[in-house]
Amino acid sequence: WGGSRDIRIDAARLAAARARLPQVAVPPGAPEAMVRAAATLGIASLRAPMLALRAARASAAWRGAASLGDEDLALVLRAGLKMA
Repeated sequence: WGGSRDIRIDAARLAAARARLPQVAVPPGAPEAMVRAAATLGIASLRAPMLALRAARASAAWRGAASLGDEDLALVLRAGLKMA
């Protein structure tokens, strides 16, 4: 965490992402894909893939997208599900 002091968040971009988040769509098949990915990693709980979908929606909102994209799901798979 020592290097985190240098992180700068654009407040306007963050506010826009927060406002956009409720409208970010989850494409058909994304929930099932996240559950399958979690199962492949040995995660039996539904909690991890559901949280991962929330994080992917936040990623899409941050990018300014109207729906989840492959890049959002991949980001979460790399970062989130591996920690679960």
